[in-house]
Amino acid sequence: MNEPQQVGDLEIEHDMQFVQRSWMLQRVGRTLGVLLIIAALLGAFGHGWLASDRAVTSDGKLSVAYERIAHFQAPCRMQIHVAAGAFTGEEFRLWIDRGFIDDATLRMVSPEPVHMETSGERLIYAFRSPESSEDARITIDLETEKFGRQEMELGLVDGPQLKLSQFILP
Repeated sequence: MNEPQQVGDLEIEHDMQFVQRSWMLQRVGRTLGVLLIIAALLGAFGHGWLASDRAVTSDGKLSVAYERIAHFQAPCRMQIHVAAGAFTGEEFRLWIDRGFIDDATLRMVSPEPVHMETSGERLIYAFRSPESSEDARITIDLETEKFGRQEMELGLVDGPQLKLSQFILP
């Protein structure tokens, strides 16, 4: 225990090492708090620049904009873009890994698929081809039902495919 010191008219105990350690801990705490706020603003915890991603095949015929970081049972959107040169005929077929769909609740697929089928570990959606030489755009809204890292594959039947990774926060 320290001897009381005279500070002005007061006689108090003064432990300078303790005071300096507490100041250092306060600075560390403030720095961590600021870093967490910056990370949150950038989207490290969902809905932001760090949380969004876009995957494109090497030939550019298929691309997917999706949330790399999502929340459990929160709405999540995938926007799929199929270049006009990737399909021929009146319809094209897009497949999605069934394992991913089984761990989520599908809320909406737009435009409405012409028909849907399963083939092994794939869920296949058939869509009408856009008129003329327009690109096709498909929006899928879902809610995740599982925590942690999730892998997903999707692609066009007999065409390009992509592998996506998503991290689901509580």
